[in-house]
Amino acid sequence: MPNAEMPAPGSASPMVEGAAVAPESRLDGELRHLLAEVRVAALGTSTDSGEPFVSMVPFALVADGPGLVLHVSALAAHTHHLQARAAVSLLIMRPEIAGAPVHDLQRLTLQAQAKVLQPDGPDAADWQLCRSAYLSRFPEAAPMTALGDFRFVRLSPTQGRHIAGFGAARTLEPARLAPLLRPMGSSYEADAGLRRLQALLQTLSTPQPRRLISLLQLGSQRCQLVVGDGEQSALTFELPLGTLNLPERLWRHDPPRPSELEAAIA
Repeated sequence: MPNAEMPAPGSASPMVEGAAVAPESRLDGELRHLLAEVRVAALGTSTDSGEPFVSMVPFALVADGPGLVLHVSALAAHTHHLQARAAVSLLIMRPEIAGAPVHDLQRLTLQAQAKVLQPDGPDAADWQLCRSAYLSRFPEAAPMTALGDFRFVRLSPTQGRHIAGFGAARTLEPARLAPLLRPMGSSYEADAGLRRLQALLQTLSTPQPRRLISLLQLGSQRCQLVVGDGEQSALTFELPLGTLNLPERLWRHDPPRPSELEAAIA
């Protein structure tokens, strides 16, 4: 099957920090939706005896990409495997829908190199970046990041195989994967929020007079405001203020003192 890609009819241009870029192809758009909406993947590693081992892992993208981050227990079998053998595979797939065919479920298979990060030393900056990316998607995991037996693992993809449906398959080399394995905004939450607003704007007829529609996305590390009118490309505004990083920066006591609450409000 040919792999030529055409822009999706009526597709909105992706936004990065308020600037419009060229319209993306249909397959790229579908892959972005897959990565924004599916939060778990199947991780393939190999045992000490060379046997395949598959496990389920939550994942997030890293904004400086291309890369994915996992948070795994040091006691888990797959952690031992990838520490011994860095070559891994990751399958991200749409869930099955009752009554619908299963053979054309959209999926992405990645070959990657895994690196277990240490919170101190030369990995410190990368560890913090991966922690922020992971908590942007899974804020409920914050207490686990303080436990000594959990590790952040960064996956650096070397190749991808994207199946967008029956007869729609393509191989993606690292240079082609790089722009796709990043949140469109600076976080997963910003990416998902932008996608939802773009989809909504595409369904609207232009009212007379035109009216603006806004989406305020409150994330764990950042907040984002997306504004559009159904006709022009949406504008995106971001601030590095989130439900997790703001308390971490301003609150030093539990419960916070009145002066700390006032500083957060300001």
